Amino acid sequence: MRVHVLQLKPGQDLKEELSRFVKSNRMCAGYILTGVGNLRKATLRFVDEDIKTFNEHFGILSLDGTLSSDGMHIHIVISDKEGKAIGGHLKEGCIVYHSAEIVIGESENLRFSREFDKRTNFKELRVKKIKKGL
Repeated sequence: MRVHVLQLKPGQDLKEELSRFVKSNRMCAGYILTGVGNLRKATLRFVDEDIKTFNEHFGILSLDGTLSSDGMHIHIVISDKEGKAIGGHLKEGCIVYHSAEIVIGESENLRFSREFDKRTNFKELRVKKIKKGL
């Protein structure tokens, strides 16, 4: 496993920067090991597919998901100033307040892809083992 660390600064969009990082590193099978930090704005998609934007400060309690150049599936849990937690699918529009630190693992013998699944109506994860040269 390879390990990458991504440190984001104020004003950066969490999902856009993750996507940029994955593409620039040609990541085939990444996964978020941990993610902490804070946001000044959050946009989440909920299970019922509603998308909501919240314009307040949040702490990032949890960030996890799968990453590849073919697509990402990331969940985030955030808390407000009263400690109430809310979570959902990470969307563009989650803007870093002070900082965000993300540690990413990458498998060197797997390839993740996303293929449309008629049963779920979403692009779902497919995993393929790959052999590295001897």
